[in-house]
Amino acid sequence: MNKTQQQDVLVIGEALVDIVKKAGNVAEHPGGSPANVALGLSRLGTPAVLLTWLAHDRYGEMIEAHLKANGVQVQTASFAAHKTSSALATIQENGSAVYDFDVTWELPAATLNGTEALIHVGSFSALMAPGSKRILELLKQAKTRTVISYDPNARPALMGTPAEAREALRQLLPLVDVVKLSDEDSQWFFNLDPTKADQRLKLAETIFEYGVKLLFITAGKSGAYLLSASGYELVQQAGEVEVVDTVGAGDSFMAAILDGLRRLDCLGEQGKEKIGKLSIPELEKLLNYASRVADVTVSRAGANPPTQDEVAW
Repeated sequence: MNKTQQQDVLVIGEALVDIVKKAGNVAEHPGGSPANVALGLSRLGTPAVLLTWLAHDRYGEMIEAHLKANGVQVQTASFAAHKTSSALATIQENGSAVYDFDVTWELPAATLNGTEALIHVGSFSALMAPGSKRILELLKQAKTRTVISYDPNARPALMGTPAEAREALRQLLPLVDVVKLSDEDSQWFFNLDPTKADQRLKLAETIFEYGVKLLFITAGKSGAYLLSASGYELVQQAGEVEVVDTVGAGDSFMAAILDGLRRLDCLGEQGKEKIGKLSIPELEKLLNYASRVADVTVSRAGANPPTQDEVAW
C-alpha cells in the first residue's frame, strides 16, 4: 500500500437531517453523529469516507451535497434506503438539544477495501439492528490492522434500556481502541457521574477491561478528561466561550481526537501500538486540541465545526 492508502479513514453510521426548532423558528441541517464526525475530520485536514444509509430523496440529496462540499466522500452503496432519516432537535434555553427521531438503520452490502487505517463508528447505528450486526462483522475484519474508535452518543429512544445497550457494548468494545463518552452517556449507560473522581475511575476501569487504550470524557462546563489504560489521567478546563448551542459539539471533539491521532502518526497497524504509548505531552496536546475545536463549534449555530485554518494543531 502507498502512503495515501495507509491513511484511509472510514466512518460508518447514520447521516440524517436535523430539523432544528429554536424559539419558534425551524431550520433544516444535515446531521447525524457519524456524518458530523466525517465532516469534522475533513475540515480539519483528514479526508474521510462515509458509509451510511440514505435514500434518493430531498433529504438524502441535501446530506450528500453538504458532505461532498466539505470533502467527505459518501460511498455509492449508501443509497439503498427507502427514506432518509431525520431528527427533530428542540433547542432548550441553556443551548442543549432534545431529540425526537424518525429513523431506520441498515447497512448496505459493502465491504472493506483493506486500506483503512482508521474506522470510526458511533451513536445508535452501532447498536441498532439490523445494521449494527453488519458493523460488528466489518470491525472484526479490521481489528488487527486498523485503529477503531467509538462514540456511543446515547440516544435512549433508539437504544432500548441501558441494560440492553450495555449488552451490545460487551460485543463492540473489545474491538475498539479509542472511546469518547459525554457525561450524559456515562450516566445513561453506566449510571456513573464522570465529574466525580471516584466514579470517573470506576468508569475508566470498566472501559479498559475490554482492551480500550484511550478514554475521553466530555462534561460541558466541567471540562473534559482523558484517561489512558497506561494509567494517565488529564483534565482540561472548559474554555471561556459563549454557547450558541451544543449541536455537533461532541462530534467535533471526536473528529479532533481522530485528526490529532493522525497527526501523531497513530493510524494503521503500527498506530494501534503507538496509541497505548503516547507521552503525557502528546496526550495533553490531543486533549487541548479537541477541546478548542469543540469550543468553536458551540460558539456558532448547528453542527458547524472549524477548519484547520481556524484551529491550529
